[in-house]
Amino acid sequence: MRDINKLNITPIDIRYIRHALRLSQKQMGLSLTEYLYKTGEKFIPGSRINEWEMQVRSIPDHIFIAYARFVVDTWVKTRIGKSKDIQRIVDPKFAGLLSPAFEEAIILEAELIDNSSSESDKFQLGAIKVRKTVQKYLEKLLFLDLNQVL
Repeated sequence: MRDINKLNITPIDIRYIRHALRLSQKQMGLSLTEYLYKTGEKFIPGSRINEWEMQVRSIPDHIFIAYARFVVDTWVKTRIGKSKDIQRIVDPKFAGLLSPAFEEAIILEAELIDNSSSESDKFQLGAIKVRKTVQKYLEKLLFLDLNQVL
C-alpha cells in the first residue's frame, strides 16, 4: 500500500507541458518570467525547472498557475486567425495540457456538433455541459479565464 504522505499530487504536469510546447528548460524559465515578475528583472533558471520536473524540489502553487496561464496565452496566440478546422485540431491539444478530461470534453463536443441530428441534439447539450463543468473547475483551480479561448 502506498504511503499517503509521499504522494505528490499536482494539478498539471509541468514536464509534459514543456515537452509538448517543445521548449528547453531554460526557454521555459524565461517564458514563465512574465507571469511571475512584473519588472522582468528576475527569471527562473533552467536548473530550477529541472529540479521541479525531477521532483527534487517541491513546486510552489504560483508556478502551476504561471504554467497554466502560459499555456492559455500560447493557445490563444496559436488559434487566432486560424480556420475552424485548424482550431478543432489545436483546441484539444492545448486543453489536454491542462487536463485530459478537458481534452476529451472538447473532442466529444466537436464530434457531436459534426454529427448533429435531432437525436444527437440532447447529447450535444450534455457534451457542452460537461466541457463547461471541466472548464469552470480548471478556471477555479488555476485562476484562469478560458473564455478568451473558447
